[in-house]
Amino acid sequence: MITKSTVYSIGVALIATASLGAQESSPWTFQAGVGFTEGVGRTGMSTDTGWNTSVGLGFNFNPYVGALVDLNVNSLGVNSTTLRNIGVPAGNIAVFSATLDPIIHLMPHGHVDVYVTGGGGEYRYSQIFVEPLFATTYGAAPYFGFAGPSNQLVYSS
Repeated sequence: MITKSTVYSIGVALIATASLGAQESSPWTFQAGVGFTEGVGRTGMSTDTGWNTSVGLGFNFNPYVGALVDLNVNSLGVNSTTLRNIGVPAGNIAVFSATLDPIIHLMPHGHVDVYVTGGGGEYRYSQIFVEPLFATTYGAAPYFGFAGPSNQLVYSS
């Protein structure tokens, strides 16, 4: 059985190996990532393990100063105990962020670079709860009718 610590260890090893061979040949930089999201604290008690994605595009204005535009999505399912307490069969929580992050390189000409970053941007939180609904819909002519399951929105924020 693969544990979380095994997955994290493999990820850190891959990142370290990739960074050893990194060469700066362009002022442009790009980052992308996909991973798992674990809720913490009170949120973790109400959610299942989710997923996240990240993509960013940056530019180094000179060896010391750069900026990165970073887009992220985190999505978590609401666990069955919480859904049962609320009285709905399905739910999801998502957070979208778009940030502008300035970067200051402290040692840009060494074998290892140390940098400081920060920034801010737009964060959007949404939660959606749905319940199953059996509906019949029709196309342009009655013989194109389709009967099948769909979901009815119960709550959205």
